[in-house]
Amino acid sequence: MSLVDAPAHEIRYLPGGAREHAGAVKVFFQLGGATVVRQGNREATLEPGALSLVDTARPYRLLGEGAFRSLILLLPRTAVDLGEPELAQLAATAVTPHDALARIVLPHLSETARHLDAYRGEAGGRLARGTAELVGALLRTRLGTEAADPRRARRARLRAEAEEWMRAHLGEAGLGPEEIAAGAHMSTRQLHSLFHDTGTTVSAWLRARRLEAARDDLADPLLRGLTVTAIALRRGFTDSSHFTRAFKAEHGVTPSEYRAGARLRGV
Repeated sequence: MSLVDAPAHEIRYLPGGAREHAGAVKVFFQLGGATVVRQGNREATLEPGALSLVDTARPYRLLGEGAFRSLILLLPRTAVDLGEPELAQLAATAVTPHDALARIVLPHLSETARHLDAYRGEAGGRLARGTAELVGALLRTRLGTEAADPRRARRARLRAEAEEWMRAHLGEAGLGPEEIAAGAHMSTRQLHSLFHDTGTTVSAWLRARRLEAARDDLADPLLRGLTVTAIALRRGFTDSSHFTRAFKAEHGVTPSEYRAGARLRGV
């Protein structure tokens, strides 16, 4: 999540240039000025208060027709719960306050831009995840997928329940699909199927959430007394070397380097 103040310019993005962005969804919320978002054969002009998105697995262009200000959110696909065909339908389209949900979510993004400092530490991580869920709900509503397909809505609800159970048990190192399925009151086969819908696996989702939680812990000033190993164990990792490798692969720095940088930033 970042704020961008820029003069008139154009950005051309090709997948592969930024490993950490590949396959993510980039959301642009316009705060000032105007920009044009282009992907595929579609483009959207964003005025203040409007939102658009692109799929970073595909090329896109962003054109600032003059000085502009935007809030940019980089979200994993799992956060918005949309597959490739649905993302293709939404990419480079403008979302404006046309319905009740948009009139709730878009002002929330305006407030987010004013209070980015609140998105720090463990509480900030929870706030960021809540913001991502709001944006995902808005996008799904725009497509009408949940209202038009009760089966999809039910599967999304079941997956959300499984995710909630896993979030509450991140620190349990022995978690596997069987334990998760039992805790979420479903079969192991159904659990795997629900996560397959979003192009990921149960283990990949759990690993990503553990890394997110550990990152929040490393930036939390209240947890500075905990060693990196203690934080790894706290979030379900059983081997500190494996945790360090996984963290660096995800964030580009080691846990210790990330923690030091957070202190310098005053997080």
